[in-house]
Amino acid sequence: MSIKLKGSSDGSVSLTAPADTSPSGTDITLTLPTTDGDADQVLQTNGSGTLSWAIKGKVLKVEHSSSETNVTATQDEVYVDIPPNAGITTVGASSKILVHAHTNVHTGVGTNPRVRMRLVRTVGGTNTTIAEANEALIDYGSVGIHVQGVGFSVLDNPGQSAGTAITYHLEFANSTGNGNVGANNNGRTDITMMEIEA
Repeated sequence: MSIKLKGSSDGSVSLTAPADTSPSGTDITLTLPTTDGDADQVLQTNGSGTLSWAIKGKVLKVEHSSSETNVTATQDEVYVDIPPNAGITTVGASSKILVHAHTNVHTGVGTNPRVRMRLVRTVGGTNTTIAEANEALIDYGSVGIHVQGVGFSVLDNPGQSAGTAITYHLEFANSTGNGNVGANNNGRTDITMMEIEA
């Protein structure tokens, strides 16, 4: 069934209900907002039929941190922090944070190494791993130290209120125990955080 609204001079706009609702036969009521909203806003539902205007996907804040501090992971499976601890304080409630973190990992000759990497979020002293990987580094034998870029791009959903301080940092570990693995010896670590409105 449709409702057709005719234009004052020509044309019309129709609103059409689906042939069936889910669950089948359910009567659905949608309540429109009391205003016409602002430019670029969209209608959103509260899940109970009440519609309101909202801006979706708006970038609220961008922060960036970097470090060239050299660190080494010498023990098998023991994680070491890679500076920096990059911080962002949320502007909105329940925002998502797009995090891009990149570092340069290096190894000595003939070690056939693997490195475990993880991206960690810290809120109020509580650490949460939000991404991890086990990377194989290329072994160049007697050629010399090899440097390889490793990173994550993650859309994080920390679910925090406005004004919450959140930090992100990388950690790595030597997952073979065969030689040392280091970070930032021939490069740096960069972490960029973009807060996106819920």
